[in-house]
Amino acid sequence: LGNMNGYATAPAGFRAGFQANQDELEPDDTVLEGRDVARVIVYGPPGSGKTTLCKLISEKKGLVLINARTAVQDAMEQKTPMGLKAKGVLEEGKVLPDDVQVDVVLERLAKDDCADQGWIIDGFPAKSAQAEALTASGATPTIVLLFEAAETVVVDRCEQRRYDPETQAEYHLVANPPPDDPAVVERLEQRAEDTEENLKHRVARHTAALPSLASHYGQLC
Repeated sequence: LGNMNGYATAPAGFRAGFQANQDELEPDDTVLEGRDVARVIVYGPPGSGKTTLCKLISEKKGLVLINARTAVQDAMEQKTPMGLKAKGVLEEGKVLPDDVQVDVVLERLAKDDCADQGWIIDGFPAKSAQAEALTASGATPTIVLLFEAAETVVVDRCEQRRYDPETQAEYHLVANPPPDDPAVVERLEQRAEDTEENLKHRVARHTAALPSLASHYGQLC
């Protein structure tokens, strides 16, 4: 990955096939050429552009886009075996353990569309234990992209994010401001995860996890 707004290059040994500048991220077609079914993992701190990049790659290459949080919600709504298991844990007021999160993702990866089209996972695994569990179950990527971002960059980008609880629309007070509608502006909320304190904790967790993830996937990709 090229440097962009404080982002470091991908760790040595990783295949990085994307051209980036400060205004846009554009997949480099040559990276996925010659692969029958691409399997991509993208991991990075909040505000690093990983979700935007995942969407671009998914749309351009037809890969199934998977987000662990969304996968859990979908599994619970569809009442799949892993969804029911996750629901039971959450109803007890507990945090989903690694094995349940991994099982939900594996359940999603086992569907025909992932086998036929390939897949790209946004922000998961986030720990070496999760990565090892995925690998042990046969969910090995062909490409891994690891993003890095300075704490100041993350806070600057994410602290300004807001969402509309009524429409679920996402806004950024500077880069993508809400419409000039007092009713909309009044009901906007900031997610707890986007406060400065929580962002700093999330960056710290990412920084701590990155070396072990790089080591694990560096042996596979």
